[in-house]
Amino acid sequence: MRLPGVATALLVISPVFLFFGAVHFMATGPRGYFDNAQNQAVVGLVIFGVGVGFLLAGLVLVGVRTIAQQQLDLLRSTMRLSGARALEQDPAGPSSAGLGRREGGAS
Repeated sequence: MRLPGVATALLVISPVFLFFGAVHFMATGPRGYFDNAQNQAVVGLVIFGVGVGFLLAGLVLVGVRTIAQQQLDLLRSTMRLSGARALEQDPAGPSSAGLGRREGGAS
């Protein structure tokens, strides 16, 4: 099972938003107070928050993919084991089971 392209995109884009949001926010501090300092700080925090959201969404998608892969592996191994047991019980194979007889009554 492959990682969805959306998760890859989120994980690639999130560091960019994190970096630019942090730089944008930190740029308001050393200059002291000026007219748009609050707005610039808010914009920086919003950009940083978007980066955090993208990072968390990407990590959640990776976690869901990992859980799904583990479940698929478990299902495949269970199917292999049940198939091996069926062959041990009926050496002719599953195709010979039920040939020549009908269930449920006379025809």
